[in-house]
Amino acid sequence: MWSCDVNTVGTPYHHNVQGILDNHALLNEEFPSKMIPLLLKHQVTQILLFEDYDKNYYSENTENQNKLYYRLIKRQNVPPFLTEVKTPLPNARLYEVKI
Repeated sequence: MWSCDVNTVGTPYHHNVQGILDNHALLNEEFPSKMIPLLLKHQVTQILLFEDYDKNYYSENTENQNKLYYRLIKRQNVPPFLTEVKTPLPNARLYEVKI
């Protein structure tokens, strides 16, 4: 998804090392005060995640319930600056960033 008309949070094939690191930090962050600077830094407008993408990386154990990726996948306790956009894919979660 890195080659499209909107900025993305990141992908495993991101051509920017800092983008990969910030993507990991953002999706594992628990506090909005630390999420917002990362979103602004990369001018992110949307976040797309899939259920069951990779159980090794996106663990859905309840010990991770405060991490952003878990909250987005489960649609629970989503920060107010992220609004879900419906997709035709039942396992996709697309969020618009509204800061």
